[in-house]
Amino acid sequence: MKKALFLLLSCLFTSVIAAQPVTVKGKLVSASDKEPLPYATISIADEANPRVSIKKLATQEDGAFSTSIEPGKYVFTFNFVGMSPLEKSIELTASNTPRDMGEIALNEGSTELDELNVTAQAPLVKVEIDKLTYNAKDDPESATSNVLDLLRKVPLVTVDGEEEIQLKGSSNFKIYLNGKPSNMISGNPSQVLKSMPANSVKDIEVITDPGAKYDAEGVGGIINIVTDRRADDGYTGSVGTNGDTFGGYGANAYLATKYGKIGFTGNAGYYQYRRPASESNFTREEFSPDNLLSLMGTSENDGGGLFLNGSNRWKWTIISLTLLDN
Repeated sequence: MKKALFLLLSCLFTSVIAAQPVTVKGKLVSASDKEPLPYATISIADEANPRVSIKKLATQEDGAFSTSIEPGKYVFTFNFVGMSPLEKSIELTASNTPRDMGEIALNEGSTELDELNVTAQAPLVKVEIDKLTYNAKDDPESATSNVLDLLRKVPLVTVDGEEEIQLKGSSNFKIYLNGKPSNMISGNPSQVLKSMPANSVKDIEVITDPGAKYDAEGVGGIINIVTDRRADDGYTGSVGTNGDTFGGYGANAYLATKYGKIGFTGNAGYYQYRRPASESNFTREEFSPDNLLSLMGTSENDGGGLFLNGSNRWKWTIISLTLLDN
C-alpha cells in the first residue's frame, strides 16, 4: 500500500513539474553590424501547426525578449521590417528553464528562406515619431486574457509582482481611454484593467513625450487604451471572471454592436481585491541609550469597485464608482 501511494505521489509530482511553464529568452540583432533590433515581432506556433500562432510578443528597446510557455515543441518566427524573417524550431522541457536562445541574427533582404517561404506579417508593434502602438487585435492571447496582461507585453511598460504599472521605469504617467483622461482607470488602474477583457481593446499606444494636444504638461508619458468598435453590422461580446492568490476576485462583460449608422461599445466590471496584513517592528534610539522607542503595527488593504464605460459613434460617456475601505 505504501509503495502504491509513493508511486502515485511521484506521478503527481512529475505531472506538476512537467506542466510548469518554461522561460525562453534571447536577443534579436542585425547580422551585418550586431545592432539590436527593437520592437521586432516574435510569433510562436506549435510544431504540428506552424502557420497558426498561439503567442506573440515584441522585443524590447535593446532587442531582448523573454516569455513563458508550456513545455513542448514549437516554431519561433522572428520578423523585423526590412529583414528576412527567420524560423527556429525548439523543444522546451521543464528541466531546462530558463532556455537562453542567445543572439539571433536577421539578414537584410527578401522574405524567402532556403527551404521554405515565410509570409511577411504585420508588426505587433508600430513605431511612429510621437508614439509606439501595440496591436492588441493581432495578439492571439487577447481572446483569453485581460488588459493588464496585455500591458505586461507592451514595450516600455512594466508591471511588477504587486501589479504596479510603470512607464520607462517611472510612475509619472497617465492612463487615457480613447485619447481622453479616465477617472475610472486612474483611481485603481491595476484592478480596473485586470477586470477589462483584452478582446475589447484594439490598440495600446505609448506616448513618451505628450504634446499640448494631450493636456499633460509635466507628465512623463501617456498610456492610451483604444477600445475596439465594430466596422460591420452585428454584435460581439464576452463575459469573464478573474481572481488572485490573495483571495481577490472580479467579473467583467464586454459588448459591441453596430446596425447601420448606430453603434455602441461598452465595458462593465466589478472587482474586489485583498492584500495580506503587514507588520513592522523596529527600535529607534533617542538622545541616550536608556531612551528607546519601539513601534509595532499592522495594516490591511481591502477594497473594491464597480466601473462602467460606453461609447456611441458621436461621443464617449464614462461613469465611475469606486468603493474603498481601509
